[in-house]
Amino acid sequence: MNSLNSNTPDKNNLISDDDIGLVKDIPITEVIEIYLPLTKNGAGYKALCPFHTEKTPSFNVTPSKNIFKCFGCGEAGDAIAFVEKYKQLTYPEAIKEIGRNHGIEIHEEELSEEASTNHKRKEALYNVNQWAGKWFASQLQLPEYAIALEYVKSRWNDESIDDFNLGFAPDGWDNLLTAARKGGYKEDLLLEAGLINKKEKNGKAHYFDTFRDRIIFPISDRHGIAGFTSRCMPGKSQEPKYLNTADNLVYHKSNILYNLPAASRFIKQQANAYLVEGNADVIRLHQNRICNCVAISGTSLTAGHIEALKKITPCITLIGDTDKAGQDSVSRSAKMIIESGMYCKIITLPDGEEKQDADSFFKDKATFDEYDVAPHKKDYILYLAEKKKNNHQEPDQKAKLISEITSLVLLLPDDSQEHYFAELGMIVPPKTGWKGKVIKNISGEIKKKQDHERGKNPANISGSDEKRLKEIHDFYFVCKDRDSQFKEIKVDRVKFIDKLKVMGFLRFDTGIDTCRFVMANNNTLKEVSSTIITDHFIDFVENIEAYQQVWEGGSKLIDSILLKRKMYDGIDTYFATALLKRLKPDKPIRIKRDTRNEKFLFYQNGFVSVTDEGFSFHNYNELDSFIWSNQMLNRDFKDDFNYKDSPSVFQKFIWNICNKDEDRQMAMQTIIGYALHNYMECKLWAIILTDSRISQDGEPNGRTGKTLWGKALGHMLNTDELGSVFKEINGKDFQPKNKFKFEEANLDTQLIHLNDIYNNYNIESSFNDITEGIKVDKKNDKPINIHPKFIFSTNKTIIIEGESAKDRVIQFEFADHYNSDFSPEKEFGSYNENGTFMPHRLFTDWDNDEWLRFDYFMISCINQYFKHGIIRPVEINLSTRTLIDHTAQEFLNFMEDARKESGITYDINENGVSTKVEFSIQKGVKFSKKTAYALFIKMNNDFNGKHFPQRKFTSWMRMYAKYNKFNLQEPRSDGSDYFILEW
Repeated sequence: MNSLNSNTPDKNNLISDDDIGLVKDIPITEVIEIYLPLTKNGAGYKALCPFHTEKTPSFNVTPSKNIFKCFGCGEAGDAIAFVEKYKQLTYPEAIKEIGRNHGIEIHEEELSEEASTNHKRKEALYNVNQWAGKWFASQLQLPEYAIALEYVKSRWNDESIDDFNLGFAPDGWDNLLTAARKGGYKEDLLLEAGLINKKEKNGKAHYFDTFRDRIIFPISDRHGIAGFTSRCMPGKSQEPKYLNTADNLVYHKSNILYNLPAASRFIKQQANAYLVEGNADVIRLHQNRICNCVAISGTSLTAGHIEALKKITPCITLIGDTDKAGQDSVSRSAKMIIESGMYCKIITLPDGEEKQDADSFFKDKATFDEYDVAPHKKDYILYLAEKKKNNHQEPDQKAKLISEITSLVLLLPDDSQEHYFAELGMIVPPKTGWKGKVIKNISGEIKKKQDHERGKNPANISGSDEKRLKEIHDFYFVCKDRDSQFKEIKVDRVKFIDKLKVMGFLRFDTGIDTCRFVMANNNTLKEVSSTIITDHFIDFVENIEAYQQVWEGGSKLIDSILLKRKMYDGIDTYFATALLKRLKPDKPIRIKRDTRNEKFLFYQNGFVSVTDEGFSFHNYNELDSFIWSNQMLNRDFKDDFNYKDSPSVFQKFIWNICNKDEDRQMAMQTIIGYALHNYMECKLWAIILTDSRISQDGEPNGRTGKTLWGKALGHMLNTDELGSVFKEINGKDFQPKNKFKFEEANLDTQLIHLNDIYNNYNIESSFNDITEGIKVDKKNDKPINIHPKFIFSTNKTIIIEGESAKDRVIQFEFADHYNSDFSPEKEFGSYNENGTFMPHRLFTDWDNDEWLRFDYFMISCINQYFKHGIIRPVEINLSTRTLIDHTAQEFLNFMEDARKESGITYDINENGVSTKVEFSIQKGVKFSKKTAYALFIKMNNDFNGKHFPQRKFTSWMRMYAKYNKFNLQEPRSDGSDYFILEW
């Protein structure tokens, strides 16, 4: 089920939120009855479920909640979800179907490419939140978390737990993170959704769950779950009681209200919304069949909350907590509601020694009904007058009270004001006092408006401020009508583009007719999308200082609200790609690149130049061109560090994977140096990392350190793991023919690691990418060409055909040192003072000195490469492993036995007759292909069948000869085929 509108195949369309709201307001029974006969069943309806076969109705429709649920198959949801499932439609198709059936015209807005990209990102966030909501709910039902379920059940009934999709986040750092990874969700999406957090330590990102040991309350808007509120378990006094999702693309705490999607229909029907302090209060009232109730989450009431309710009701009733904080919140919220032009009422709960709130006080419907009328339920303005009158008996105090309350009444609709003043006159007499204040207030407002329109400047802006504000507001101009009165503002597109340039946004040309956008900051560049440019400028507008534009005959205060509305009205025009392409830099953008004999590494405090003679450290004021911001490592460098006292942990790791052999270590260092050196006008290699260990069961071994090796290179090239200078791509899913295979690469990408490439991968398909560069094709964007180096790693082996191909490949076998039972974490770990073994995690557990030792070792690798070029390592078991991986161990055993002086003696039993067969392969002596094949499959039953024909045996024989460097001939005589092996 889609959370947002899906795109149609031919163009990007979006159904308006207002139309979705109209569809969702239709009673669910009216929608379902078109497709399914419903039978009244108490307060709800029943039917035979259309989604599975049954004889007894288990399909339930609950009108008060506007939902359906089948207790037989588990299908559930709202009316749109029902039509989606029943008619096999997409989400927008279901909305249109319901609209047609109920006379609602559905409007669609065609999205720009940028808006479509933004929309898809939102959809991804809703989808991951939907998954998380289900996962949290499933955890609440697990036996090991029974204490959490017991706590929730002590507060609310099973139906409420189900209706509000309550869940539990287990204690622990990565429970959700682990489950999400298994579900295919990436860290960047989880981070953006606020489901996990990130902490930087020693230049590496560590991810951990946001919610731990907490009851979870999903918060939805019309499109789905937008975020979560959580409450810590009882007894956790050190924890914040409530923890909420941080603001992101779909969750804005200043706009979203808990339970609004479910409550909106009932709010409209009753022309009133009950606004309570928290999620628990909403659930309690809902449990008491009060369905028009909402709550704020993680913030005070905002204008955004009020605006959302103002669209569906003229009145809000506040039910606050009885403590001082709760009552202060009620007063503040009430005034905001009235200032918005809405009516406000309050329900006052009885004071006591303990704090009361809606959840604790309204244990049943009868109690609520008793308090939902006078004297407990009151209009806030009348309540305020009643509350303050005793302290405002003196004439000056009474005048102050009348002035305060009159200013509130005048904000309400005109047709209600006379009624209020009549009531107020009885609470605080005399009535004439109220009438006089009304006249005075209205006169004052008129004068204030006239002064404003004449362009008076009460702030008395100085000349320097005037100049500064004029420069800030220079991207638009004011249009006036015939009477020199303000008409509108128009954006000056030339100055708008100039403004974006000042902010650092520029066009970066990648080809004759292709480009990307970058943001320049000092000497660094960062690739950005048009969406990021849009967000940045809108943020600028939202925080802009107001400026009084004055001209002869009039003036107008231009503030952020007016400018934001203008930018939103033309957002598809102002931020269209065609206009943004005018961000042409004043001079060409030069990138600092490695040269044939020099490699540059960039640190926080300066950059390092490496040559065949050593290295030198430089200040950034010596930098004569731009660098990519992702290249600047998140650590400092010391050019006087004494690294010779002890080798780095990573150097020891390299020594181990090189079989503790000096020649192999030197070869490995030159390979590292080549990979880090971003210079392409030289011979380019396919670097293949594999294992030396020969598997005993035919299965790939792995766990030898290849991924850690790749991450080490990433730590020399990337600011953090999210950087793209070094990019690791999952080799198992890599599809050479997929046009989007390199979509994770960017302009700054210099090195790509295809990690764990699949068996039988054709390395020759990558030769053109290695020598000529790659095309980076991203959806909704023109492709660009970049030229990175490549590393391939595999737990199996890759067949290299032909001498030409071999000459373009460097293969390095990782020694049989690490495995699934013995890792670097164990080898370099140690026992603490308490006798507990503490594993040592490479990169994660490093201090500054260890990082410096690592840097110096990697610089020495670059230095060795400059001195010697790539040194090809001596083979260990590569040929044998290749033969095993691409033939079979049984075949190799057969060939080795046959080549022995005694050959093979084998008993064949057919039809009860035993025959002894002798077979041998002698140097330079021909032997029958047919006989060899027949004997092999007789001796190995697993190969006896159509899946292993004679021609496959022949191809294995050729491979056997090739990798052992034997001469193989295949003569034919007397109608028979033969092999001749010479070694």
